[in-house]
Amino acid sequence: MLDKGFGATHVAWTNYAFLCDLRDGMIDHGRSLAHVKKIFTHMRIVANYGRLIEDDASIKVAGILAGIRIQSPPKKTTAPTREQIRAIVYQALFAFATGLRFQWVFCLRAVDVRGQWLECKPDDGGIVREAPAYPLRAVAGWIAVGHIRR
Repeated sequence: MLDKGFGATHVAWTNYAFLCDLRDGMIDHGRSLAHVKKIFTHMRIVANYGRLIEDDASIKVAGILAGIRIQSPPKKTTAPTREQIRAIVYQALFAFATGLRFQWVFCLRAVDVRGQWLECKPDDGGIVREAPAYPLRAVAGWIAVGHIRR
């Protein structure tokens, strides 16, 4: 019933050795402990759902997953200071308040103030926000973070 619950692997084919190899393979390929734990948590959810609907293979896999322990990622050792948090909140509130003021004074819609961001090529004209991985362009409104390209 839940044959595709774990992607391309059939639930009935899953055993302890396969799950251990999966865990070790993710770690060997550079996945973080948080990612590995998240994936195994999702597998547990799927297997427990199968157990609730009395799928035989899922009952077996849920039992195997119950016996596997995934190491939790280490706790954070650094935290932002109160001054750093206050500075970020102040800037965010100032930008938001400025946008609201523009909306109120000039009777504008939110989309007129913040715009709509769409994917584009970095060399396209118009208002462009240059970002290495996600170049975006505003198609409506005034954008404070962009600049005009010619």
